[in-house]
Amino acid sequence: MCDTPGSRGGFCRHALGRMMFFCVAVVRARPEEEPCIPRNAPAIVQSGDRDFAMLSQRSKYALRAMTMLAAAKPGELVLVADIAKQRKVPRKFLELILLDLKKRGLLHAKRGKNGGYCLARPPNKISFGEIVRITDGPLAPLACASLTAYRKCDDCEDEKSCAIRRIMRSVRDASAAILDKSTLADALKK
Repeated sequence: MCDTPGSRGGFCRHALGRMMFFCVAVVRARPEEEPCIPRNAPAIVQSGDRDFAMLSQRSKYALRAMTMLAAAKPGELVLVADIAKQRKVPRKFLELILLDLKKRGLLHAKRGKNGGYCLARPPNKISFGEIVRITDGPLAPLACASLTAYRKCDDCEDEKSCAIRRIMRSVRDASAAILDKSTLADALKK
């Protein structure tokens, strides 16, 4: 949630947090104020006179872990410590991510001395889109453009003729087309 006085609820979270692989200008409350950036916003990279929102660190870590598990032999258990070390992911954060993926049916886990994680489905049946939605939520950059988490914009007068919504829906559709088509098996191909 945005903490800047006068902001409109979660607008910033959707404008920044859900823009997958596309450039977007950072929404600024007023020129004399600091930008309105939510606590869980993705990394922002400055390039020239523009800022870019990118995939969250949580999603990047999830994708790193899942590609490592996809490279393992089917049914082979991989320790969290091994994933964390090889993929350079903080172990405690990785444990939380893997637990979410397990709860959503992407992973199997075994506790104990010979425990670890393995994929619950073949790598060609797990898409990048599914992983990103689990870790980051809807792909749409704005709630009004989302198929799964639709919410009308507070300041929109006519949603049907809104040019911003139409473009952001295209962004969502293009992102979904790429991410839903790309599987863990595709990522392993050279």
